[in-house]
Amino acid sequence: MNSYQLVTALALATISATGHTTEAFKVCADPLNPPYSTQKLDGFENKIAELFAKTLKQPLEYTWFPQRIGFIRNTLLAPIDEKAVDSKEFKCDVVMNVPEASDMTLNTQPYYRSTYVLLIAKGRGLDSIKEPEQLAQLPLQQQEQLKIAMFDRGPGTTWLQKNGLLDQGIPYQSMSGDEDNNIAMQLAKDFNSKKN
Repeated sequence: MNSYQLVTALALATISATGHTTEAFKVCADPLNPPYSTQKLDGFENKIAELFAKTLKQPLEYTWFPQRIGFIRNTLLAPIDEKAVDSKEFKCDVVMNVPEASDMTLNTQPYYRSTYVLLIAKGRGLDSIKEPEQLAQLPLQQQEQLKIAMFDRGPGTTWLQKNGLLDQGIPYQSMSGDEDNNIAMQLAKDFNSKKN
C-alpha cells in the first residue's frame, strides 16, 4: 500500500489560524472503507476527524463518496451547489487520506505509512511459506497451481511479474466503485470460498 497522509485544504489552515468557529468541520470520506473510514464512524480516520472537530470546537459533518477515480473532483473540489461553477463553498474542506504525492491537494506531513503483505491461508499446502520469495522457488508444478489475488496496480502485481507468477494472479480492481461491497469484502469472500 502507498504512504498515506492527512490532507487539509487551505480552508482548514485558515480556520486554525483564525481561532474557533461555529462552522462545521467538513470531511469527505469513503462510507465503506474499513479500517480507514466507514459510515458507522468506526474507522480510525473517523476518529482522527473527531479529534480535529473537537479541538476546533466545530460540529463534524461528512460528505460520503466511494474512494475511487474522481473522488477528489467529486468531493474536495466539488461546490455544494453543483450549478454554481464559480462557488467558493465546497462539499468538504478535508480528506483524511490520499497518496503522499497527490498533486490535487494541499498536503500535510504523512501521519502514517503502510505496506503490502502476503496472506496465505493455513492448511492449503503452503504453511511452510514465510517469505514471498519462497513462492517463486516452489517446483514449477506447484507454482502453476497457485491462485494469488492481485490488484490492478501495485507492488504485489509488479512482484508477481518479476518472479514469473503473473499467470497465477487473479486480478481485482483496487477501485471498483461499488458502494455496497468494497474490494476487501470481496477478497475475504473469495478467500473463504477458496477462490484464491
